[in-house]
Amino acid sequence: MNVLLLYTIEIFPYEQSWYSFYSQVFNFLKKRRNLNINLQVAYLYPASEEEKRIFEADTIEYKSIKLPDDEQFNTSKNRKVLLEYIKDNSINCIFNLMHPNIDLIRFLKFIRINSGCKILNIIHNRPDLVVFNKKQCLSNSNICDLKTVKEKIQKITYSLYIKLLDFYIKRINKISYELHDGVVLLSDSYVNIYKKMIDKNAQNIYAIPNPIPNISSKVSIECKKNRIIFVGHLTKVKAVDRLLSIWYKIQVKNKEWSLLIIGDGPERAYLESIAKNNNLERVQFMGRVKSIDYIDSAKILCLVSNFEGLPTVFLEAMRLGVVPVGYDTFPAIYDIIDNKKSGFIIPFEDEDYYVKTLFSIINDDLFRQNLARSAKLKSEKFSVENIAKKWIDIFVSLDLLSKSNN
Repeated sequence: MNVLLLYTIEIFPYEQSWYSFYSQVFNFLKKRRNLNINLQVAYLYPASEEEKRIFEADTIEYKSIKLPDDEQFNTSKNRKVLLEYIKDNSINCIFNLMHPNIDLIRFLKFIRINSGCKILNIIHNRPDLVVFNKKQCLSNSNICDLKTVKEKIQKITYSLYIKLLDFYIKRINKISYELHDGVVLLSDSYVNIYKKMIDKNAQNIYAIPNPIPNISSKVSIECKKNRIIFVGHLTKVKAVDRLLSIWYKIQVKNKEWSLLIIGDGPERAYLESIAKNNNLERVQFMGRVKSIDYIDSAKILCLVSNFEGLPTVFLEAMRLGVVPVGYDTFPAIYDIIDNKKSGFIIPFEDEDYYVKTLFSIINDDLFRQNLARSAKLKSEKFSVENIAKKWIDIFVSLDLLSKSNN
């Protein structure tokens, strides 16, 4: 069986990539069930040279194809090239890793009719992301701060605009749903959201979280450093300025603790200026680096995002015995963390409670160690073995595997 990942940007194998999530599952099935499932990639444009350098992409062998026209999917060249690739490589199933749009729907409809491939829509975020994100951006912005005329008009006509956008997104998702053989979401909580978007009686909608990468801790829970860590892309959505505000209150009473920020992005210079202008101490911006060893050495991992899908970095931290703390801005956080047992879920923008929570962990190391051990146990829910079983069920339901494999 051959599976093709379809995405705009090149996906290549490294520890925290989408490719690695599926290759882990398929490698497990090969070893434990003797099922041979091969993974390949099709994309519009390549990953950045910096990303390839950091993750040593040139040293990794994997099968992929770049589609010739990178402006959009639905061109005659792209259709021809992908159909030939599917035929030559005996592709059985396409994993579409994107939210729907008209161009993509037309492209996939043509591919489906002419290839006979099964197509799954794998949504790696909340399914109502477009509307949710636009609500966040417009409601939290001053009209003077919006850069384009288009955004200003959206702000002025907020209620009408959101209503029309919601109607359009629901409509396009319904068309997309009817095109795909199944839709895979990250959490049961997202299944309900998705069904409301399209049809409450919809079938073939599955909840399968990403598995935890195959990692193990090199630093015992007792020996981790007095360090809080953030890992992620430095964008407005990740809202790391909130974490700097929290750190401002933490640093004064905890001179032996430090804050490590791993990641890069358009907000980095702004965040560094906040740290400098507010005389924040013991804050280090590491840029984009391999993060596992840094996570492993820390005691606490914090997220303060406007929203997430199901952050793999939380799962990695828990597997390594690092306590996760985050805002309740995404339903799937309740799948990951048992509040006050394996981490903390903080009411959105309740900064005082966030600070109080961090103090409670910092000032009671036995409490922190117990949280970390519980987090490690909780992470087993996301083990590759548990996730692989769910994928077998889907493949059997699509007649890609026989029932004897179930």
